[in-house]
Amino acid sequence: MENLRKLQECNKRNITFKQAFYKLGMTDDDKTMKELNEKEEFSALVNWALNKLPSFHSINLRQRVNDEIYQTPIHKCEKGMRVGKPMSKTRCQGAITYDWPEEMKYETLDVKAITNSIIRADAINLTKMQEESFIFEQQNLHKSNWCKQKETAGM
Repeated sequence: MENLRKLQECNKRNITFKQAFYKLGMTDDDKTMKELNEKEEFSALVNWALNKLPSFHSINLRQRVNDEIYQTPIHKCEKGMRVGKPMSKTRCQGAITYDWPEEMKYETLDVKAITNSIIRADAINLTKMQEESFIFEQQNLHKSNWCKQKETAGM
């Protein structure tokens, strides 16, 4: 939640992206992105954006708060960074922020790899949401049929 608050402050121009996340650093260069927990993943992406995001490029930074995924665009200008407004992206139990290839490491990150990871995560999350919806509909149908059977039996 704290990181989301910092992103909101950046968006309102109260502080810069660099000031907000200066304490955040990489944890372990030897791990693949898939092996990192969400806190380490967020730290790695913030660190990458601060140090390696090419000028005039953008990435979307994602973070989970409870079962909701928030997404914030980060754009690197010539001399600074702009942070967009954090927006709710997905609300689904078990939703994921990114889906990294097995071999992806911090050193091999680039804008395209981050974007593709988000696209894959969105597809996975959409499938999960459709499954949740289907299960919910099936449960309601089952309850509805049970009530109808009860009514016709005179109970």
